[in-house]
Amino acid sequence: MRDSRRPPKACRADESEKTMSIYQKNLKRLGLALILISIADTVLVLSFYKYLIKSSLLFSIRLQSPAGICLKNTLGLTIGSLACYLYYRSRSYRWIARLLTLLIVAEPIVTLSFMKGSVVTRVDGLINATLIVSAMVVYTALQLERSERNWGRISSAKPAVLDLKLSDVRQWFNPIEIGPKLELSSEISSVVDRFLSTAKEARPLSITVRCPSEVSEPMRATMQEVFQMYYEDEEQHVNGYLERRYIRVMALVIISIIAVSVWIDFSPAADEGVTWTILSNFAAFSLWQIGSTHFERSEGYAELLRASIAKQAKLSFWAE
Repeated sequence: MRDSRRPPKACRADESEKTMSIYQKNLKRLGLALILISIADTVLVLSFYKYLIKSSLLFSIRLQSPAGICLKNTLGLTIGSLACYLYYRSRSYRWIARLLTLLIVAEPIVTLSFMKGSVVTRVDGLINATLIVSAMVVYTALQLERSERNWGRISSAKPAVLDLKLSDVRQWFNPIEIGPKLELSSEISSVVDRFLSTAKEARPLSITVRCPSEVSEPMRATMQEVFQMYYEDEEQHVNGYLERRYIRVMALVIISIIAVSVWIDFSPAADEGVTWTILSNFAAFSLWQIGSTHFERSEGYAELLRASIAKQAKLSFWAE
């Protein structure tokens, strides 16, 4: 029953170790993006500082002092660098997460302190690419820390035991698909999924398979392997779904930042014109889509957790 075309367990274990969470992958992307944004913002704004001061009579542009610009972007550069460090040193997530939290609290304080103009203008100054992307980086790092902590709590909990009774070991496999690899029966997977989704709390899973006769060691290994491979595929599928949603959220945030910044900085004082109305509505729509996508991702993470738990499940066999 074993398929010679399947990769050996050792190879699949190595691949599994190389697989990283979606938070960890996007943490590096956001960290690099924040580093580039911080450097570009410092160079561009300081280069055109005098011109921007002169043009402030024409536009309601919010402007910081040179010291504020440098300090704000230094904080952004530090946050981006720590995010990249966390990507390569994930075991240091606790102290880095705390440091990132302190930095993200300091960044709006610096922005408000060094901003020129009225209170309203200073508050509007919080809408800038460096601060928003910094917040996304810290949020992602905190989610990574939370996910690591939750998985540690789940792993240390007492396993939930699921008893399955088979009339024949072939009932474990999908009778239709025999290549290029054996596939888990949809009947078995639906029972496991329902058991995990209705559980009161997330815990490791242990499955007792009761068969009418003794199951040989090679067959046991095959059944365990097919079960694990099925949920590895499920995990990969959900990860792809979540990554697409995550990229969508990041794209919408960037669009919203640009739209809101242009609308606030360059709209006429009387706020007239169809163009500015459309731009403001477009920004509001993008923000609404961010919230909608976030809830879709929340459901996906629950699915991913169930697939991860099932993938780690251990099978034990009883002959009746």
